[in-house]
Amino acid sequence: MECRLELRLRASDDSLVGDWTTDGIDTIGVRRDSTFYLSNALRAGRADIHCIYGRATDMALAGDFDGDGMDTPAINRTVR
Repeated sequence: MECRLELRLRASDDSLVGDWTTDGIDTIGVRRDSTFYLSNALRAGRADIHCIYGRATDMALAGDFDGDGMDTPAINRTVR
């Protein structure tokens, strides 16, 4: 199956992919500055979930870090 999805990203945005609902389907997420926008379906429109987390300079990550079947957004901060 081929799927084409057009995202309107800014140069500074980070794109993420994850299963935010444990339904077995990966969907799109975007981190803009320190705000994560996560969608629960591959469709146009507003994000289903948004949260402010981290700093704009942090690296955005997504994964099932605790083994519960749900991907969650995370950050990696490099300390200098």
